[in-house]
Amino acid sequence: AAAQARWQMQISLVIAGIGALVVGGLAVYLFSQGVAGRLATLTANARKLAEGQPLAPPVAGTDEIADLDDVLHQTAARLTEASQAEQNFKSTLEARNKELAEVNEHLRMQTRDNEMFIYSVSHDLRSPLVNLQGFGKELRLACQDVREQIEASALPAEQKKRLLELIDRDVGEALHYLQTAVARAAGIIDALLRLSRAGRVEYRRQEVDVAAIVRRVVDAMRSTIRERDVSVEIRE
Repeated sequence: AAAQARWQMQISLVIAGIGALVVGGLAVYLFSQGVAGRLATLTANARKLAEGQPLAPPVAGTDEIADLDDVLHQTAARLTEASQAEQNFKSTLEARNKELAEVNEHLRMQTRDNEMFIYSVSHDLRSPLVNLQGFGKELRLACQDVREQIEASALPAEQKKRLLELIDRDVGEALHYLQTAVARAAGIIDALLRLSRAGRVEYRRQEVDVAAIVRRVVDAMRSTIRERDVSVEIRE
């Protein structure tokens, strides 16, 4: 009986050992299959993220594989947001470029119209300026003839002096102002023409003689300066 019991016990131990091995092997197989499947899902999600494709549903669990897959999904969401923001920025930029092109076209047409207007006005203004300049020269020559006639006449000395003062001071100064005004008007017309071509010329630095400009201004205001009884001193 003892031998029989020992034999049954050995048989039971062998069966239990074989069962334990089978159960352990099955557990290892199932665990490896689960890990392999989750790793395969993680690898597929990483590949889809690199290719810009939608990711598979998140891997369940709380281990490192689930954490890595969650990071992949967060990265995919941020990339999607960045792509949408970039698309919105491109759309806004295209709209701004279109508006800028329209504004530039409007400015180009307006500049062309302004150039045509300035050119027409400048051309119309030059004709009377030329006439004024010519008549001013004629008046100056006429004054010289009148002066010579007065000097050669038999008028009294006081009357001659008065007439010569009128010719030399009043008429001569008026002619001088007339010529100065014509020169200034011609300069303004030239400046307008240069201004109309400002967008097509190359800018160059140059020194400006400010004293010369001030002298021209003072010369143009000579009559007012004399009427106000003031003196003007131009320094450096």
